[in-house]
Amino acid sequence: MLAINMDDVINVLNSCKPYLIGFAGAAVLVLIAAVACGRMEKPAKKLGRTQAGIALLLALITTVNLICFIPMSSLISLATGNGTISEEISAEATELCTQVAEEGIVLLKNENILPLERNTNLNVFGWASTNPCYGGTGSGSLSDAYETYLCFRGWNRQVFI
Repeated sequence: MLAINMDDVINVLNSCKPYLIGFAGAAVLVLIAAVACGRMEKPAKKLGRTQAGIALLLALITTVNLICFIPMSSLISLATGNGTISEEISAEATELCTQVAEEGIVLLKNENILPLERNTNLNVFGWASTNPCYGGTGSGSLSDAYETYLCFRGWNRQVFI
C-alpha cells in the first residue's frame, strides 16, 4: 500500500501558502463586493453578484495556474513523465550517494563469530543503540505490512536477530 509522508505534504502546502493566502484575500474582497450589491436595485444586484462570482472563478483559475507553473512545475513534469534531470544534476546525485555509502559502510570481518546462536546477547554501541532508526521517509518509511529486522552482515553470511 502506498503511504503518504505527512512531512512531504506539509512542505508542498508551505510552498503553495503565498498563493493560497492571495486567493483567500481575493475571495474576501469578492464576498464584500457581493454583500455590497445587496442594497442595489434588482438588475444591478444580479449583475454585481454575477461579476463577483466571475471574479472569484478567475481568482481561483489564476491561483491554480500560478501554483502549477511556479512551485509545483518540476513535480508535475516528473509525475507526468515530461520532466528530465540534467546529466550534471545526475552526476552530483551519484557523487553524493557514493560519498554517503563510503562514509556509512562498515566492514565486519567474521572470525567464526557469525552467525550468532539464537538467544545470544549482543552489545550494540552508539546513539542508534538506544534510539534505532529502522527506515527513512518517503519510500524508506516503515509499514506494518512488512516485518522489520535488525540485520548484521558477516563475511559471506547474513544474520537476522
